[in-house]
Amino acid sequence: MRRYIRTAAPVITLALAAIGLEIRAQTPDDIAAGIVHARGGAVRIQGIQTERMTGTVWIGDQQGSFIREVKRPGKMRMEITLGGKTTIETYDGATGWKVDGIAGNGQPQELSSAEKKSLAEQADLDGPFVDFAGKGVRIEVLDKEMLGPSLVWKLKVTLKSGETEVYYVESTGCYILLRESTRPGAQGPTTYDTLYKDFRRVEGVLFPYTVVSSVNGGDPTMALRFGGIQLNGAIDDADFGKPGK
Repeated sequence: MRRYIRTAAPVITLALAAIGLEIRAQTPDDIAAGIVHARGGAVRIQGIQTERMTGTVWIGDQQGSFIREVKRPGKMRMEITLGGKTTIETYDGATGWKVDGIAGNGQPQELSSAEKKSLAEQADLDGPFVDFAGKGVRIEVLDKEMLGPSLVWKLKVTLKSGETEVYYVESTGCYILLRESTRPGAQGPTTYDTLYKDFRRVEGVLFPYTVVSSVNGGDPTMALRFGGIQLNGAIDDADFGKPGK
């Protein structure tokens, strides 16, 4: 994906300087505060106890539906249905399960450590920028460059675990447009690109209504388009346990 959406940053920078526009340096604290403010502010974000999202999913050339539920503290459930078959992943904050009804045998299997870690990250309703220093997250400003038509801050974010991610943050509105996450794998490190689009507000909190994922800079492998987002609705804790119980 990356090879299609970037342009040469040095050319843009020189052009801006030539017409007298100043690119002002920002600190990590400034940018993190801007991201949190753009999302709706820490009070609104931390006031979210549950999220339930529904919509349409594309995996390759197949179209289906999905339901995504998140609940504090750190609980996550994702259901994807394609061709009448459903895959479910759950995480209750400690134990995770997967039922692969699309490519597998449809029986519950306990998630690997890496899979549980991934769901735990997705279950963080606050994200890395809310109280980042208190959570042991380090932010480094790498550059300012173009991402498609947008001038963005390029941030290196080091999580408490030591893993790193790169975020591309729109420089005026402070919307997160792209995230790059590199994870180890059996065949070596894999970089996952997640592109965020179509931003809308729900109860004052900003959400991207389209999320497109790709691997190692290639063509999109999955796209989600949200049809509805419900905040602070009732979600039973049993939803995050072993499927089928």
